[in-house]
Amino acid sequence: MAAVVMLLLATLSLYALSAVCETTSVSVEIHTDSVLHTIDDRFVGVTFDAILIRNGFQQTGVDFRSPQLKTLARAFSPCILRIGGTDADGVTFTPSLQAPNESNSDLTGQVWDEINNFTKEVGWDLIFGLSVLQRKDGHWDPSNADQLLDYTSQKGYDIYGFELGNEPINLPDHYNTSIAGSQLGRDFLTFHDNLRKRPYFKDTLILGPDIFHIDKGISFMRDFLTSGGARSVDAITFHHYFGNGTEGRLADFTDPVFMDRLKVTLDTVRNATSDAPAGTPLWLGETGSFFDHGVMNMTNTYVDGFLWLDKLGLSAQSGIKKVIRQDFSGPGWAFHNLIEPYINYPETDYWLTLIYKQLVGNIVFDTKGSHNIRIYAHCTKNNNKYGYPSGSVTVYAMNLDTKAASVTFPKSLNSRMELFWLSAVGDDPRAKNVLLNRVQSLYMVNNKIPAFRPRSKTGGPLLLPPRTYGFVVFPDADVAVCH
Repeated sequence: MAAVVMLLLATLSLYALSAVCETTSVSVEIHTDSVLHTIDDRFVGVTFDAILIRNGFQQTGVDFRSPQLKTLARAFSPCILRIGGTDADGVTFTPSLQAPNESNSDLTGQVWDEINNFTKEVGWDLIFGLSVLQRKDGHWDPSNADQLLDYTSQKGYDIYGFELGNEPINLPDHYNTSIAGSQLGRDFLTFHDNLRKRPYFKDTLILGPDIFHIDKGISFMRDFLTSGGARSVDAITFHHYFGNGTEGRLADFTDPVFMDRLKVTLDTVRNATSDAPAGTPLWLGETGSFFDHGVMNMTNTYVDGFLWLDKLGLSAQSGIKKVIRQDFSGPGWAFHNLIEPYINYPETDYWLTLIYKQLVGNIVFDTKGSHNIRIYAHCTKNNNKYGYPSGSVTVYAMNLDTKAASVTFPKSLNSRMELFWLSAVGDDPRAKNVLLNRVQSLYMVNNKIPAFRPRSKTGGPLLLPPRTYGFVVFPDADVAVCH
């Protein structure tokens, strides 16, 4: 009875907004008559920063033995895990070493075993960043990578992909050295030829060059591609953050003009990669809202979901094939983790990402919202756990305005809706806890992820509370391309 009363009050509170608050009216467009782009079930991936190799995974709060960590990870499957970052270029594989040498960031055989056993157990696919600073006579030296490849094939580990180096135009800032784009292209060609000589790795992807600040690296990218990179990589990777964590302001997270900076980056990437073979996938190989550990009480709270969800939507509509989020878990001094280290507490973006993975399918549609109503639409995920039929459409959207919005959807979607709408506890944008449909508080109980309870609505416009985001499923849309 209490649950029924809570649901009634929550439903009334949503409709009461129209009576007590000024609202705006918006009609949105969703073009389901044609396919804009496609993605796959691994579109959203996650990272562990390579600093965990140097500092120790368990010592930094990531315990591969933790049942709760495994439960949270398994819920994301299928999922890509990328281990890389600045510290990856300092890593040396030393299989027989018992205790890592912090000064050299040794990757021991034992740690490599633990990583691969974890990813296999939770159903993830591993991408690992090799050091490009293993060099001899100005060229990349593959000898240490060969040790890792030998060990990996002997153990029977499946590797989804390898990277070579991280953010190469930033190397002078971290390692007091530099590598030209043309030389990196030749280094990748060496790695490509070396890896493809090994039948065991015939399906393992080669990914790169992981460029950050693409606006400063256009000529670098072109030199890389024309000097061997284009013939070597299976996907071109780049990184994106909106800025440094020391610069982040609360207002940025709900500013549509700020969000549109990503469009500029994506256009620049396409321009810089025009020399790549047609059809070469573009991956957002590492991303978040703000780099340099994020912004305390922002990138690890509810408000970060606006930038994160919009990045997923804009990337899918722009034809990006993978978006890899930094980090799944990591050092306690970082504020962009999906899971708080040591205690394995899911942050608000974890729940947002999980619902995305449960509902959002592979076919992407063109949409049009308004200045403050950002909206994206896909076919609903096949074989979803909610039993939504083939032909369904899932919309994800956000109201950036300080006013409620009355949103009218195309009649072709039909009237029945299932809502998965997320709001901050206490309507505090910096809240660490999130509510589903203003009723269900999302948290784990007895190492179990809760079943999400959607709210049904039939007919009329949908009232979106101010400064909130979420998902709307149209089970009866019966869109032809979604069958």
